[in-house]
Amino acid sequence: MAEKPVYTLAIPIQDFDASILSPAARDTSTPAFRSEAADFLRQCVKRLGGDVQVRFDGDEIVIAWTPAVRKTDPVDRVTSMLKSGNYIEGTILLKLLLSMRPDDITIMHNLGMALSDMGKYDQAERYLRRVLDLVPGHVDARVAMGVALTRQHRNDEAFVELERAVRLDQSNPYAQRNLGAVLLKLGKKDEAVGHLRSAAEFNPEDPLAWYGLGQALELNEETKKADDAYVKAIKLGEHTQVGQMARDGRSRIAAVTFKSATPDRIRMDAVMYCMGAMERFDSMSQDEIQTITFEIAMLGTRGLDVNDSTQKYTIRSLPGNFSGLHMVCIEYVGFKIIDPSLDIGFDLSKEYSTAESMHNLRSK
Repeated sequence: MAEKPVYTLAIPIQDFDASILSPAARDTSTPAFRSEAADFLRQCVKRLGGDVQVRFDGDEIVIAWTPAVRKTDPVDRVTSMLKSGNYIEGTILLKLLLSMRPDDITIMHNLGMALSDMGKYDQAERYLRRVLDLVPGHVDARVAMGVALTRQHRNDEAFVELERAVRLDQSNPYAQRNLGAVLLKLGKKDEAVGHLRSAAEFNPEDPLAWYGLGQALELNEETKKADDAYVKAIKLGEHTQVGQMARDGRSRIAAVTFKSATPDRIRMDAVMYCMGAMERFDSMSQDEIQTITFEIAMLGTRGLDVNDSTQKYTIRSLPGNFSGLHMVCIEYVGFKIIDPSLDIGFDLSKEYSTAESMHNLRSK
């Protein structure tokens, strides 16, 4: 009867992430480290099934794995781990599987992407380059290479990879989106718009594509189209970082539009709103002011339209309906009382100063 094959993976001790162990076991020179690291690796590899041995050999931890007979491909299980954010175990298992299938394109591609996400760019490039050497037309690997290069600020090199990916597959939304993003970094905002628009058209459920398009349009001073793109990004990624970045973009556009309406003049409607807030806050405690201000700030994370006079906003801590500009003015005055150093991202300094002078005269 033939012996079952044994596959090995040697991990340099210096590359093992000891932060996943208990504090008492993070010193790599201690028996506690050896014990916990070995237990962790055994449990990790057992996810693949079969027998596993872990030993220390000089400056390396050596895993010896004898796989069990499986009906399903273990790579699928490992890629699911990566999608859930379990990068440490996922990359260890992919490297072990690669020792069994050294030319497996899927393993190398997933390993390259995961290592890039972990910031281990040298390793990521090595695996992705191997994929591209074997399959030059592998679009997803070329996109992943472009992303890894972009993350290292090697934008010219990233552009070469991503442009080639788009030439290979013009309908690939991720190639289009990442090429658009790197073009923005290279200052080529006009070219970026077309690629980011294509990305959003090919994958309309991708908030990053809409956010990138909003950025490019904003830089091209197409503010209405940019605002529309940001709105779509917010709807698709409302509670994500992308959603917040899109809300920040809308705030920038609102501030610019607000000032451009009267570029060299003070907005008297904003002055009166600010003065009204000062009078309202005169009779309130610091806690009451803070409650109102923070509630408006939370409302503002979903976007306040300062260029629409409709009184369509309400908050629990104040009776009545308010326009977007009215809300922002109350928030601005509130933060001037709570923390004058805070920048809410909307410049009402001239209007506030005028309102303050009028308020002081009226109070005398």
